[in-house]
Amino acid sequence: MKKQLRFSLLTTILLFAGTVLFAQNHIPYTQGSKSAITVIGSNVCLNILTADDDPGDTVRISWSTSVTGATFTHNSGAVRLATGQICWTPAAADTAGNPHLFFVTLDDGTDQKVDTFSITVYGFPAIDSFSYSEDNCGNFVLHPRFNIWTDTFYFRLYDSANNLLLTFADTNYFSYNPNYGPGRYLLRTFMANKVPVSNMRQDTLILRHKYGVSLNKTALSEPNEYLLEIQKRFGNPLLTYEWYRHNSLGWDTLMHTGSSLTVQVWENTTYMIVVDNGQGCHDTLSQLIQVDPNGLSQPDPGAVIYPNPAGNWLNLESTSASLVGVSIHTINGKRILWKQFSATNHYLLDSRYLDSGIYVVRLFMNDGSIHTQRLQIRKE
Repeated sequence: MKKQLRFSLLTTILLFAGTVLFAQNHIPYTQGSKSAITVIGSNVCLNILTADDDPGDTVRISWSTSVTGATFTHNSGAVRLATGQICWTPAAADTAGNPHLFFVTLDDGTDQKVDTFSITVYGFPAIDSFSYSEDNCGNFVLHPRFNIWTDTFYFRLYDSANNLLLTFADTNYFSYNPNYGPGRYLLRTFMANKVPVSNMRQDTLILRHKYGVSLNKTALSEPNEYLLEIQKRFGNPLLTYEWYRHNSLGWDTLMHTGSSLTVQVWENTTYMIVVDNGQGCHDTLSQLIQVDPNGLSQPDPGAVIYPNPAGNWLNLESTSASLVGVSIHTINGKRILWKQFSATNHYLLDSRYLDSGIYVVRLFMNDGSIHTQRLQIRKE
């Protein structure tokens, strides 16, 4: 009898220990959103972030789905807690009432767990209260289906989270803000003349793209030197650029067609750029650069250029180390002259070929120093 009791007690202890040992392993899990909503033709991605409360466990992931065209990328084996991404661009045939399912298996070497991710695809629903057309600049013209001559109405635009973005009335023209990206929005039409019984209609508005640019200015290391750069929004199409400059000499066209420009100014200067999308839509942006007085050339005791303003000849003199070279640059930073010569304290430079304008002169000395000064060429 005692032997049976001992055996029963030992069995109970072993079973309890096994239960405790088994319970110590935590099942891996995912964090973040597991669903998304999109429309046909619009790419959408679901991020897979794994977690495991056991610090020594390594989590791997795999997937399965019957959805055609979807892709799955992951870093299983390269990191302790694998991450991945499911991406898909649905077609018109993928619209359905039920969401499309993706199954992700998490494995920590002891336990497995299957999480379900889903993507719901909306088509382009029939519009009840309006139709619309879109121009090449990203503007929408709304065409109400009710009587615009007898009815008084206004629109309210909401994002997919039902946040009010915009209210506009007495117009059927809607130019949406560059901060509104492509996506699915709600447009509610309110019939003001139906008060107190308001007649409200709600429709889905799909914003596909936005033509929009901004001009950014960044200070660089040299005095009064800046980078002007066009910033595109929302994957704009191929754009072309024309740059212009205005200072005390008037307007001139810059021979530059890129989306960025490095400039160095010696007086207050306005830069203007015309951006065109090639489809009849263009923006004109301008940037005034005001000269920092602390960055202007001060009299340099080690080097002198005169006369300044200069005409056809320019004297270069050094009062310390000897001159061994000179370069002249436009205020846009383009080098238009470079001369190297034997060490001397005076050099006479022919400036007859320089047009009237502002230039930057750099004098190179035999001790390795460089002196930078502002030069104005003024032709009679």
